[in-house]
Amino acid sequence: MGTKPKLDPYADIRKVSLVGTDGTSSSAFAIQTDTGKSGKSKWKEVGVVRDDYLLVSNQQVFDMANHITQESPLNWEVKKEFYNGKSFGLYYTATDQTHTIDSENGIKTGDTVGLGLHFLNSYDGSKALTAGLHLERLICTNGMVTNHSLDSVRILHDKSNAKWEDDVEKILGLIDSSGEQVSGMMSAFSEMDRSILDEGMLRHIASNVIPGISDSTFGKIYRNFSKETKDSNQASVWDFYNACTNVLWHNPTQTKADFSNNAYVTDRMIEFTNKELIEVQ
Repeated sequence: MGTKPKLDPYADIRKVSLVGTDGTSSSAFAIQTDTGKSGKSKWKEVGVVRDDYLLVSNQQVFDMANHITQESPLNWEVKKEFYNGKSFGLYYTATDQTHTIDSENGIKTGDTVGLGLHFLNSYDGSKALTAGLHLERLICTNGMVTNHSLDSVRILHDKSNAKWEDDVEKILGLIDSSGEQVSGMMSAFSEMDRSILDEGMLRHIASNVIPGISDSTFGKIYRNFSKETKDSNQASVWDFYNACTNVLWHNPTQTKADFSNNAYVTDRMIEFTNKELIEVQ
């Protein structure tokens, strides 16, 4: 059996009007990517959108990402690229912006976390055009996305946002002002690392902290957690949280749900840590 060809995220893209069998024009438009080889066009439909849908190519997003990382005073390195024919993600880590978890009196030595930058796009309207910040655990390149603790710029695929480049460039200012937000997340991570996870707390987290995670995904997370902590006498909340991000960040067929669940888990685990682990002491 031959290997399935890798999709080219930067292939030509077009938006064409749909026409009925009787020649009547439709109000809908098809988004098509060129999957041909050797200069031979072979257009494949990847989405159907409205007339006012703003089509931004992945190549344009890549060029904008390159511009932003070059303008930023930090040194950025591409760590991950994702494309499934419809949704696109480009992920960077700042090699000179790292933070070590304070594990004084903790269970193990501190982990190192780096500042990350991601750019998201879609051809079928499933994702807004996004430039956002996240953190990445450097020991295993787990991305830690959040809806609340770190900033992002989101632009809907709408023709009213035709000057999307100006809005995306605002992420440069957000990078510069991210220090306090990162500090708050690191404080929560340190407390997770210091907190022993017993069976009762694990049940509480599963039922009350992240109940929105499906049973199948939670099963994968628990299997990863068990594997990674099999040689440890005392597992921590940090260990379990990293099992979550490991499963959701490294799925070879990553979906929008994985990205959304990563943010959901991060936000809920930080909230749980601040309210039930830090404040109760």
